[in-house]
Amino acid sequence: MSINPEVLAGELEILVNRFHGHKLLDVVLDRYAQYIESHLTEEEFLLACRVIFENDTYWPSPLRFVEAARGNPAQLAGSEWDQLMIALKENPAELPVTDRVALHSRLWVVIER
Repeated sequence: MSINPEVLAGELEILVNRFHGHKLLDVVLDRYAQYIESHLTEEEFLLACRVIFENDTYWPSPLRFVEAARGNPAQLAGSEWDQLMIALKENPAELPVTDRVALHSRLWVVIER
């Protein structure tokens, strides 16, 4: 994935000013840039910066940029499970095959314990 270096530097500078008020070491910013460029597109990075700027209280970890753009995996999985349980209660016959397989394998794990 490629992010325009000027966009990356500019957005990180905005966040540095928001959270620190002073310049971070270049080596730290380089490490952030490497992580971010390997995990996000430029659009996702810009979205993540906006979310972090508007919502966070402290300087974000590199992983926070990914979660800000795509969501927290644990929360997303919990939400998917909740939706599956609602669908199961409402009309189990209409569950897609993939959801039935996922539900069956999860229940099997619970029963084995």
